[in-house]
Amino acid sequence: MASKSTISYVTEDTKWMSDQITGNNKDLIARFYELADSKQSDAGQLMATEVFSEDAALSTPGGTFKGFKEISKCRDHAWDTVTSRRHTLSKVFAGHGDKEELAVFGTVRMTFAKRQSQDSEFVAHVKLESSGSSATQPRISSMEVYAITSPSSA
Repeated sequence: MASKSTISYVTEDTKWMSDQITGNNKDLIARFYELADSKQSDAGQLMATEVFSEDAALSTPGGTFKGFKEISKCRDHAWDTVTSRRHTLSKVFAGHGDKEELAVFGTVRMTFAKRQSQDSEFVAHVKLESSGSSATQPRISSMEVYAITSPSSA
């Protein structure tokens, strides 16, 4: 993944809560959410090959996907009831341990087929690993996404 010259809309207002979070990791997280928001027919394939490791696991409120084959199909029904989706990240924290981990907090604005819009908060637990021989190209090895609902919307 090439280094970006501009800041993504996903992360333009993000507070990075650790100096340990590298620019490559920031770009990787932004790329994931840009693809999640994209209506490109190959967004799932790009997600699998550009963002995740070959044996990665992605768990979302919409399902669990393991490995390139399943992750490449994770966007197949993403637009069945939603007409637009826009993620923005508010804070990202770095974890400690042998593998690099991040806690990502953000909001997604979704517009549905009946023109209703909804803002929903989410949190994601992300585990990263280096790709191949280059430690500069991280990939996500595990990602768990949780929707946050308030008592009034539950």
